[in-house]
Amino acid sequence: MLTIWVAMLTSNLFAQQADAVYVVFTGTNNNTAGFNHHIHQNYNQSLYRYPTRIFTIFDRQKDYFFKFTFMNWNDEPDEPIISKPVSFLNTVSYIDWDVVAPTLTKNGAEALYQQIISKSEIYFIDRNEIQNGTMKVIPVGVLMDRF
Repeated sequence: MLTIWVAMLTSNLFAQQADAVYVVFTGTNNNTAGFNHHIHQNYNQSLYRYPTRIFTIFDRQKDYFFKFTFMNWNDEPDEPIISKPVSFLNTVSYIDWDVVAPTLTKNGAEALYQQIISKSEIYFIDRNEIQNGTMKVIPVGVLMDRF
């Protein structure tokens, strides 16, 4: 009986990890292609716990645009930005957008987007926010799903 319980617990743990996706990128202000990361500094503290973050993955030549957001509403459960050591990336599978983006066609980008949004938990990590071996792991959702 103990063996069955341990097997069920282990399979649930792996299922939970398998239902999360981590996307690592270097935020840019490039207007042609890239991964833009905008933090709204003027946020309404009566509505949100933290400033809203908007992420846009795009390539104008290949004609794709995908938007995600981090919004932490005061009237919903807290989903904070988590600090983790960079070594955390050694323990999870992740998509390195800086590596895969140049190789993607429009159809490939759309397929990867569908793979990302199929997960119940999506986390973004911007290399620009890594300091002293610590990175911010940001829980995000598809922008349209949040409104």
